[in-house]
Amino acid sequence: MKQAVKETLLGSRAGRYVYGRAQEAWFEHGYRKRREHYQALVAGDPRAFRLDAAVERVHRKLALRGYTPKLRRRGEVHTFAYVPSNWPHQNQIASALPPLGPCTRFDYAARGYELRLLRSREPGHRELRKRLFDELLGEIRRVHRETPIDWFFSYAVGWDMSADVLHAIRSEIGVPTVNLSLDDKNWWDEIERGDEAGALRHLAPHYDVAWTSARASVPWHWAEGGQGIFLPEGVNVDWFRPLDVPQDVSVGFVGNNFGWRPEIIDALRRAGIDVQVFGPAWPNARRLDDDEMLRFFNRCRINLGLGDMHYSRWLTNLKGRDFEIPATGRGLYLTTYNADLAGCFSIGREIECYRGVDELIDLVRHHLRNPEEASAMAARARQRCIESHQWVHRHETVLRHLRILGDADSPPPGGWKGPSAEGPPSEGWRGSE
Repeated sequence: MKQAVKETLLGSRAGRYVYGRAQEAWFEHGYRKRREHYQALVAGDPRAFRLDAAVERVHRKLALRGYTPKLRRRGEVHTFAYVPSNWPHQNQIASALPPLGPCTRFDYAARGYELRLLRSREPGHRELRKRLFDELLGEIRRVHRETPIDWFFSYAVGWDMSADVLHAIRSEIGVPTVNLSLDDKNWWDEIERGDEAGALRHLAPHYDVAWTSARASVPWHWAEGGQGIFLPEGVNVDWFRPLDVPQDVSVGFVGNNFGWRPEIIDALRRAGIDVQVFGPAWPNARRLDDDEMLRFFNRCRINLGLGDMHYSRWLTNLKGRDFEIPATGRGLYLTTYNADLAGCFSIGREIECYRGVDELIDLVRHHLRNPEEASAMAARARQRCIESHQWVHRHETVLRHLRILGDADSPPPGGWKGPSAEGPPSEGWRGSE
């Protein structure tokens, strides 16, 4: 019955609007309820919002279990990376670890474990998870015996990680444990309605460091007994780079079709702006492969960003595109205003942001009329990515907080020399959408 009502609503423009407003209200209500819940818990504790307090608590907890960091130089840090290849951008994140030193990657997807089965509640899913975790711990123990591990780094949620695994790593290996989450605002309480099994909240107190790309979630981690550190996403500037191709596309967008995105694209087209769209679920569109996507970013005079979350027109989240497109240095990146993103780029000088459809239309028309200005902004954005926004920069920051990497070992000028620019970092890689 519920599915039938949904399909009926989505069958007409008016119905889609009604459905969208209902989804928007539901999503925003949940976010605000969560935000105010944690505000009430930590309002009297200013440490919950401070980086230095989180780092101090990390050091205190590590010391209590007898851990003493061993200072390493770049090229000496041994990482155990629990980073599967469920989503394409995970390979980009993992490819930035070897420049720091030896990296042992445990990719359960490559070992035959499917996320759709790990996240299901069908018979046998507990046994599957136990088998995965036993295999993971066995590999960690073996690797650590052969070459001591300096830190455990994961990209995981409740489906593919457990408190028991993290306890075993802490008690047996002792090294710091760090988890990267790029979707705290969406996945904190539940990833799918009615199922809390994958919630990040359950893992928060069991990691030494929670690397989050949502500044707003830092006090949530603190309230749950964890240590959240805000760091934006990064980019591989050797893959996302300028190409010598004609800029024959006025405005382009690459990404999923959901929420209010179709309404925004339609508004641009009604204003007479030619927009080319690629990605899943768009009518008469397809998904671009790695090379096609890179070429398309370079072909666009303006690359459109849609920084929305679900059906909300006001809640935003950092996206992989926020760094991948600027790193190409060709088409101007024009995206939804996001306070976290504003701390990464100079708005109006390196990238451009809008707060509503009318402002978006005005900015598109302005920059199409002033191509030299747009090109200069795009070039400055790439330079910013090279200097400040590579994935290896993010990893180094975490390692400095852990006192594993020394402050004097600063990033090399112009960015690290990563995988060959002839192709993406690893097979099957694609930037995040």
